[in-house]
Amino acid sequence: MQMDASKHAHFHGIIKSVDVLGTGVPPEWKRQTDGLHIHTGFTNGKFPVVFRISID
Repeated sequence: MQMDASKHAHFHGIIKSVDVLGTGVPPEWKRQTDGLHIHTGFTNGKFPVVFRISID
């Protein structure tokens, strides 16, 4: 059964930083009304790209 995310509370905290784990490459990110948008030039065909989002 899929959950409809539009029926859940929206996050209203402060995002302090976003990191790409396992790299020293900082991603570009911005928070907009429709969500958090993260862009990175880092790719790795063997493993998924994992982000750490630090909040306040």
